[in-house]
Amino acid sequence: MDRLDSLNAVRNFALKQPASLGRDSYFGKCNVIAGTLLYQNVSVSISYNIEFGEYKVAILWEEDTSQPYYKSIGLYGSYSSNYQSFKFDEESNALTFIDDPYSISIHPCK
Repeated sequence: MDRLDSLNAVRNFALKQPASLGRDSYFGKCNVIAGTLLYQNVSVSISYNIEFGEYKVAILWEEDTSQPYYKSIGLYGSYSSNYQSFKFDEESNALTFIDDPYSISIHPCK
């Protein structure tokens, strides 16, 4: 997947969410799966960085205190469409990417 495909995947995910109000940015509560770990009802924000021509996907993992602290297991607080290969599955309304060794999947809460 090339950089433009990744950028479009994040943009299309943001645009599909009712909370985005038709904009290509997003802020909302999501369930985020990292490998076998489920982080429930955590804040996710998506914004476009004009300077770098990228989307930034920020995840507040620490809002789910029942799961391991994200940094202790090698996760990050934000990800870039320039460095991760994002994919948007419109049918399941999920944004996915790899942060080795984790497959990460973002699912908006209903």
